[in-house]
Amino acid sequence: QDLFAHTSPVYVEVAGRRYFDAAVARELLTDMEASRQTITANGTFADEQEQARVLDVYGDAIEVLRERIGMLE
Repeated sequence: QDLFAHTSPVYVEVAGRRYFDAAVARELLTDMEASRQTITANGTFADEQEQARVLDVYGDAIEVLRERIGMLE
């Protein structure tokens, strides 16, 4: 069985100012959307509710990231 992993976000603050790289965030957003599609197409779950919970985690994170990117533009 394939193994999957994730990382936690890394927040950078320099001289009291937070740093957010929108270009990197867009790349991450693309990866997250692709992962969500892969999970939908190929994921194996005990039931539909379990699949929905996993996809909800991705959906929530994608929404937050889109909002953060939008705040800069």
